[in-house]
Amino acid sequence: MEDEFAIQSFKPALSTNLAFQKKLLPIFKYREPLLYAIETFQVTLLHGHTGCGKTTQLPQYLYETGWTKEGKIIGCTQPRRLVARSVATRVSEELNTEVGKACGYKIQFEHNVSDETKIEYMTDGSLLKEILTDPLLQRFSVIMIDEVHERTVNIDLLLGILKRILLKRPDLRVILASASANIQSLNDFFYERGKIDTKIISIEGKLFPVDVMYLENPTENYVNMAIETVLNINSSYPSGDILVFLTDRREIDDCVKRIEALSITTPEDLPMLVPLPLYSGLTLDEQLRVFDIYEKRFRKVIFSTNIAEASVTIDGIVYVVDCGLCKLRIFNPYSRITKLIRVPISKSNAVQRTGRAGRTNPGKCFRLFPKNVYDSLKDESDAEISHADMLPVVLFLKAIGLRNIYQFPFYIPPPTIHIIAALEDLYFLGAIDDHSSLTDPIGFQMVELPLDARLSKALLSSASYDCTNAMLNIVSVVMAGDVFYRPSSNHHEATACHATFITEEGDILTGLNVLESFLNRKKDMKWCKTNFLNYNTLSHASEIRKHILPYLQRFRISSEKRLTDADSSKMIECILQGFFRNVAHLQDDGSYKTISGSPVWVDQKSTMNNKSIPWIMFTSMVQYEDRTFINGISKIESKWLEHFYNRRK
Repeated sequence: MEDEFAIQSFKPALSTNLAFQKKLLPIFKYREPLLYAIETFQVTLLHGHTGCGKTTQLPQYLYETGWTKEGKIIGCTQPRRLVARSVATRVSEELNTEVGKACGYKIQFEHNVSDETKIEYMTDGSLLKEILTDPLLQRFSVIMIDEVHERTVNIDLLLGILKRILLKRPDLRVILASASANIQSLNDFFYERGKIDTKIISIEGKLFPVDVMYLENPTENYVNMAIETVLNINSSYPSGDILVFLTDRREIDDCVKRIEALSITTPEDLPMLVPLPLYSGLTLDEQLRVFDIYEKRFRKVIFSTNIAEASVTIDGIVYVVDCGLCKLRIFNPYSRITKLIRVPISKSNAVQRTGRAGRTNPGKCFRLFPKNVYDSLKDESDAEISHADMLPVVLFLKAIGLRNIYQFPFYIPPPTIHIIAALEDLYFLGAIDDHSSLTDPIGFQMVELPLDARLSKALLSSASYDCTNAMLNIVSVVMAGDVFYRPSSNHHEATACHATFITEEGDILTGLNVLESFLNRKKDMKWCKTNFLNYNTLSHASEIRKHILPYLQRFRISSEKRLTDADSSKMIECILQGFFRNVAHLQDDGSYKTISGSPVWVDQKSTMNNKSIPWIMFTSMVQYEDRTFINGISKIESKWLEHFYNRRK
């Protein structure tokens, strides 16, 4: 039935025994068939709806039946840091142990594992890093790739790598778990007669009806309609939290502020709405707020990107509001520009979103588009690898010794032009030589660093410019995000405080100035609040700095060299080593034109907004409506560019 969705979840009750709780999960009755399949076949393809227990229970079943003997461990990947950490916490609770003991996690810039760890949850990227030092994954007896239907670049890369490893390690077991993927297609990819055996198992869950409602006519403004729908749910429907799917941070932050303002006038007979944002730009602690439990007189309303579509399980959601759109990163291999473009979701996405409602009770899904629009959607979304920048993929494949990229068994091959663009950029970054092999030491060091290749190049170039200490802080704060906090209620006061940190060189050195001030103030939270600075972002930058420093020590690059303010231009020149393509020239209408001829505009949050600087460099860009906005902007001299591009010829 179209208005029903099969899904099951059980929210732990304080009075309920955990052991009994686990037996209620749909996966429990499949325990023996699953263990038999994993013992017998190299690859087990597991299809089970979100909430059936596959992520938390299956690794425990393997742990209980001896798959961690002889020092081996069980690895389970997740597409997102938030999920890896929260699932490890949940499983540790079920095992009655601390996180980092029997069960731990590894995510970017944060590890919580020990010699005792037998079950390790990690991001896909963390497992790829593991392969660099353990090419056959000898530490692992079982690898579980969870949420394989998300088809991120990292997941597709892992699929090809694991197939290569299985041919050399018949004792390794691989589990591919999905809520909606084309399991048969994955089975066809892995199965090789006499070499790799596969088995498909589907887990059925209890049906909870979810009423799906559509608009009669398209809406002109889905953000306003989302707010209107949330208020209507709060005034007309019984208790239950609300999950709203939007496309980006701007929309989410706007909705959170509007609900906060409206909540002040909420009638006493209605629940008080608690608006919470959920998107990847938030720190982990900020993301974890969505799991908080509130008293009955409050109702959570979570405004989220597609991060909450499948892998993030939030108990208590009864109502889903779906805008029917999402943002995709689309890479242009000719201009080297990656744009965030708003596109319709697929039917598979819509079903996943609907499934967030009614996990413990009947639920409702309000789709902010007509029924005929749903009927016209594609069945499945395109894999990310078909429209992503392939530079990190090609760099990784070079690191594992692959000379010919097309010899790699891609599940879906990326476009040839994307591979060519990646090889060209890696060559100009100095990561590969004329023979397309990794350079020593730059190429190998770039592979090791847990950074974007362009930031890695800038950091590794810093010794030549005597600015390693500053560059270490710069890459940390660029990775962490926006350091400024801009409350709408104190906008003018915040702007005045921020002005004391702004440097004429632009966003990057402004961020450096803020981070250094934060570190000099010994990470004072009160000082951050007074100056309208984002404490969580700065703390995260500090942790990133701490994580990167050992790499520099291993590379024998001293981080003690410091520059005076008068030498700040050297820092910009150093950054330019990594971002040589991200330069733009001022136009008569106030916009800028990149070296590839694309028009861009300075983001209003940039410290360089409304400043007419002839030549600039930028670190990021995003497309809103019909315009592309740039951020992370620095003033540069044209003579630097002339020298740089002459050198490239």
